[in-house]
Amino acid sequence: MSYYLVVPDSFKGTLGSQEVANIIEQEIIKQNPQHEVKKMIMSDGGEGFLEAMTSEEERFHHTVLNPIAEPIEVMYGIKDGKMIIEMAQCAGVMLLSATQLNPKITTTYGVGQLIHLALEKGLSEMVIGIGGSATNDGGAGMLAALGAKFYNAQGENLEIPKLHDIDTVDTSQMHVPTELHVTIASDVTNPLCGEQGATYVFSEQKGLSKEDFEEYDAYMNHVGRLYERKTKKSVMNEQGAGAAGGIGAALLAFFNTTMVSGAEIVLKEQQFKQHLQQADWVITGEGKTDRQTLEGKAPFQIAYQTKLQNKKTMLISGKVENKDMLAIYFDEIHEIITKEITMEEALNRPEKSLQKCLQQISFQ
Repeated sequence: MSYYLVVPDSFKGTLGSQEVANIIEQEIIKQNPQHEVKKMIMSDGGEGFLEAMTSEEERFHHTVLNPIAEPIEVMYGIKDGKMIIEMAQCAGVMLLSATQLNPKITTTYGVGQLIHLALEKGLSEMVIGIGGSATNDGGAGMLAALGAKFYNAQGENLEIPKLHDIDTVDTSQMHVPTELHVTIASDVTNPLCGEQGATYVFSEQKGLSKEDFEEYDAYMNHVGRLYERKTKKSVMNEQGAGAAGGIGAALLAFFNTTMVSGAEIVLKEQQFKQHLQQADWVITGEGKTDRQTLEGKAPFQIAYQTKLQNKKTMLISGKVENKDMLAIYFDEIHEIITKEITMEEALNRPEKSLQKCLQQISFQ
């Protein structure tokens, strides 16, 4: 009998962390009913963050605007007097179809509405998971929802500001209490602008064409400089300023913040280290594993902590690149998309594809 600790991240756009863990558990028990399986919900700040950080009784509903400014009912958490916000709930890529993805127009306004709700409730502590966003607005939408006024070159007020329209900003009516502390949970360390910034690194997967990178990076640079002038803070080159389409920079500029690893804060909440003591194998995974994973994403954090305890780690991901580099941390690496399972099949029938992959693995 073996003890398996199953801690997968979500397979972005197809399966949530809980769904992946359930499918893995079923196959392990099918192969050997004597095996013991402990499942954990995992997130590095994006999809699943709220579920990983709170219990059902600690979650509540609220209506905000989604990334394309349509009303949507989302969930937030209140735990130990802190508001827990998952940005992906109101500004996430998972909320839009492929044809709706367009970071020229998507907004973080809904995130600001949730922060405003926390202020109305008199809360002075907040934890925001900022992964999985569909946005590249420099956090302007969020600030507008909190009372900042953005204007175009003609002096017209932009109620839901788009990066390319912004000329000036007036934050005199934006009330952010100095006693409010925001913990930013993110897996991204990129600066706001430049070749390693928000636009160049992340916006293509959100729908921006490469031809627009230079132009939108310049718009982002302009907005970042507006923030720095308003707050007298140098934030554009801070680690994580480019996270979630630049919302990191807005939070760093206007709030009293602490930036933490999303994966680390979730693993601590889930008491991963305690459960690791009993495990023979730890199983993790995500939609795509590559060099970026080694920069602090959930599977890397899990593998690193597991290796420190001389335990074995198995990686199961949709697509795997840089296998030689990953093999330093993972004892077994399994890829769903192969000659037998195409990309199209994996996306259209994710449960079946994952099951097929698992059937080729020996859980003994």
